[in-house]
Amino acid sequence: MFAFFLLFAASLFALWTEKVEVHVVDKSLRPIKGAVVTVLYQRSSWPITDKDTSFDGIGIFITNESGKVSFSFANQVDFAAHQIYYYKVKANFSTMLQQSEKVLCTVVEGTCHDFQPYPVTFKFDAYRINMKVQDQNGEPIEGAKVYTALGNFTTDEKGEAWVNMPNGASYSIIVEYGGKKRTLTGKIASKDENPVVVLSRFDLKFRVINDKGDPVPADVLVDGSSQHTDDQGYVQFKNIISDNVEVFLRYADGSRYYNISLTSNIDSELVIDENPPVVTISGKRADEKLKAIFITAMVTDPNPKASGMRTTEPVVLKYNAGEGWKSLDMYKTGKDTYQATIPLIYDTNILFEITAYDAQDNEKTVSDSIFVKKEGGVVTNNTNTTQPPADGGQPQGGLDIVTLAAGVIVVLIVLLILYKKYTGEI
Repeated sequence: MFAFFLLFAASLFALWTEKVEVHVVDKSLRPIKGAVVTVLYQRSSWPITDKDTSFDGIGIFITNESGKVSFSFANQVDFAAHQIYYYKVKANFSTMLQQSEKVLCTVVEGTCHDFQPYPVTFKFDAYRINMKVQDQNGEPIEGAKVYTALGNFTTDEKGEAWVNMPNGASYSIIVEYGGKKRTLTGKIASKDENPVVVLSRFDLKFRVINDKGDPVPADVLVDGSSQHTDDQGYVQFKNIISDNVEVFLRYADGSRYYNISLTSNIDSELVIDENPPVVTISGKRADEKLKAIFITAMVTDPNPKASGMRTTEPVVLKYNAGEGWKSLDMYKTGKDTYQATIPLIYDTNILFEITAYDAQDNEKTVSDSIFVKKEGGVVTNNTNTTQPPADGGQPQGGLDIVTLAAGVIVVLIVLLILYKKYTGEI
């Protein structure tokens, strides 16, 4: 009884199947990649009509290098009048090129077409941009990324990649590898384009040394590759393709970072400078007419392989006139000479400290103070330069050696005079 029911059900419902193969080509019948293929078909509703609105199934695909798309679909129908009447295939290659084909079904025995898969071919007025990416020696570069409005691609082992473009289309294509980018622009004029993109490769050789010129054992990381320095501090990296490379050093006492622009082969030293600059306060002068105090400092980075001063804010002045610490940049007035101007305040001990930074952010801070009397003239104390307190408090005052020596001499003279008066010699 159950077998009879299945046979009866099969007579009422038949599985309608269809396979379609869509081929998208250019005028020369070469495959087009990056075209959007859409297949519209009935999935679950009947009776079917001849209107596009009757489609309730859809498949969307992007063609690859073969330019082909294969798609299978099926539907169950109760009798011939309700089977799928037709389906529709569309192909879009940019907004400039679009085609569609309505495929009628004329066979009722379970398939729409006798020959499966049913072929549909769309031919567009399109051409190719055949790119070759190579280095300055003509060697191909594999794995370069090619970015276009119609899709993204990658160069093969020959350094080649091709992109389809509609005839008359303007294009802007970016080729990128190892941080280097090149932009190609143009317009398709009824022919293929064959540009060659050159991305130069460079060899990098570094010697890692300290600021005395001695080799430093270190791990050097460049472009994802790491090497350890040899006994003389050397490492070498070949075939680096980049406009800029980030170089990281790891050594026993710390690490360093360098950013290097590449326009040729590099053979240079990477200096690990761990010594701070030398800072000397060379002048502090009050100008009552200008109502300003001028503070001058000599700043040098004197080590044999010193990194030099920091590019921005190499020397910074902080001062406190009883209203909290204020900060400003000192400006360069000559070789190794920096100056800053602060407001003139009378009868107040103004504390200040100067901090200098080298290119590797080693720093040195010295402190001093200045006192200006109201009746005119400048009286200074703390003429020695000292490090600021370790607890971060205000800088402390002190006598310099000259003042102390002068005081001792005066005391000795006074004692000598008193002694002679006491002995009657004067």
